[in-house]
Formats: sequence, C-alpha cells, structure tokens
Amino acid sequence: MKRRSCRTRASPSTATAGLAKADDAGTCVQDAEPATRPRKRTKTTQEVTRMVEQEQTELEELHVERADFMELPLEIVFEVLGHMRPQELLLLARMSKPLRDILMHRRTGASIWKAAFANCPDIPACPPDLNGPQYANLLFCNLCHICLGPNPKTFWRLRVRYCSHCTYEKATDENEVPSVGSAYVMSEWYGRGRALVGIPGYAVGDLSLFKSILPALTKEGKRRALLKDVNARLNRIDKHAWACKEWTRKQREKRSRELARIRHRRLAE
Repeated sequence: MKRRSCRTRASPSTATAGLAKADDAGTCVQDAEPATRPRKRTKTTQEVTRMVEQEQTELEELHVERADFMELPLEIVFEVLGHMRPQELLLLARMSKPLRDILMHRRTGASIWKAAFANCPDIPACPPDLNGPQYANLLFCNLCHICLGPNPKTFWRLRVRYCSHCTYEKATDENEVPSVGSAYVMSEWYGRGRALVGIPGYAVGDLSLFKSILPALTKEGKRRALLKDVNARLNRIDKHAWACKEWTRKQREKRSRELARIRHRRLAE
C-alpha cells in the first residue's frame, strides 16, 4: 500500500507562486520572473494628511524666516541687500512683496541697485535712461517683456526682450517710417520666418513719438536741434548695445568653460 504523508502541504502565496516550483526529485526550479506583479500599495488617508501637514509646516517655517528678516533694522536689511548681485535682487523683488516695496522705491532702492551692480564690475554701466530694476530685467530676465513667454530674443538697441509673436506686434518695418526719420529712430534687425536676411525693425512707441514731435517743430532751427539730440542719443544707445552683446558673449563662453571643467572632473573621478 502506498504511503501517504499526514503533514499538510503549505500552499504557495500569490506573490511567491511563480518564483519556485518543486519537481518530483525534490529539486527547486526557479522561474525567470514572477507570474503576477505585486500591486502597488495605495496611500492611505493618514499618509496623505501627514504629507500635506509636512508641506504646510515647511511653508510656515519659510514665512517665519522671511518675517524675521523683515523685522531687522532697515540699516541691516540694506547692508545685506547691498552685497547681492542684480539677478538675485530681481528674484527677491518677485518673491516677497515687502522686499519689492523696498527695491522698487525710487529713492531707497536706487542705492541698493547701485551697490549690486558694483558687485559685478564686468557688467556694462547702467544707461541713464534706465533704472536699476529695468536694467536688471533686461540683462537677466529670460521671459518675454510683453506676454512673459519663454525663449525671447534680446533686442539690445531697443532694450527689450520679445518672443517671435510679440516681435511682429511691437515692431514695424522700414516701409512705415518717414524718410526723414529712418536715421533718427532706433532700429534692430530681426529675422522674418526662416529667412536668413533680417529687416530693420523699429519700436512702435519710438516711431509714434517721433511722428508726433517732428511735425510740431515748424522752425528749421528747432527741428535741426532736435535731430541732433536724437542722433547723439542713438549713438550712445548703439555703443551700449554693442557692449551688452560683448558681455553676453563672454558670459556664454565663461559658462561653457565651467561646464567643461565639471565634465572633466566627473570623468576623472
């Protein structure tokens, strides 16, 4: 009579059923991968609540630190802000309303921005027709000045950053410029579509101002004096735009060298 074991045979669980199988000789045969993939454990309500409370605690701590900084004497706040760079002040002005009120104030903020630009001597000097926040926005903002879209093109002579869509809305071509005004309105070259040759684009605001002022000057002497002043202003803007382009080129080269050193150090490790 065939002998049968009285011990109960343990049934394999669902998660480990496909890992191993016993053959008649007692050897273990392992499968390539489990037959069923274990289900991901869903987050319970307590875990979600704990995560939300943790995020709220971190935000509260951040607000407390910001409030503690603003409770310092203004002399200390000005001293700290004066040791920052212009791009850092620009970010602070967009993150905190109390700091924005300080940095955007015409009198109190001027000295802070002046000290910040002095910390970066390689940056071209701020032009007289722009203030500190405007100049920092032109140098370091990576968004369109109109629609806040990404990847704008910088028009240094027009002192704006426009995306491709806003470029055709805020600029006009030379066909709409009077013959006498083409040499006295600041223009910038930009491409149209995939064309390799650009056309001179004039700022609509400057062109409208020029059209409104020039016809009002009936006397030849006043008109000649106005055109002389405008020509001198355009020459200053042109020189400053060239300096800004050179500064941008040097910054890109500096960044490329830094990335090359980082890659070389990682490969050496």
